[in-house]
Amino acid sequence: MNMDPVHDMKEFYNNWRQNVQSWMNPGTLAAYRELQERKLYQQAHRLQKQQFGAYLFQLSRQLSDMMKDGICTFDDLFDWQRQLVEDFDKRM
Repeated sequence: MNMDPVHDMKEFYNNWRQNVQSWMNPGTLAAYRELQERKLYQQAHRLQKQQFGAYLFQLSRQLSDMMKDGICTFDDLFDWQRQLVEDFDKRM
């Protein structure tokens, strides 16, 4: 990986977004794959970006609710993010 943290975060984000089977729900994933099979790549790309944005919004709401409910703290989330990036670096 690059030593630039901004570049690293963009790379991490894009790799995560492109790994659709790790976050996309099965029905949408089937529609996405069908678009690709039909060579409708622009539509597939648009669906991927749209759905990833919705996924991140839901994830942020869940994390916010967890902090409000006292299940975790901001420091816990920061530690989790750091560990996630470190694990990603090990794979690269």
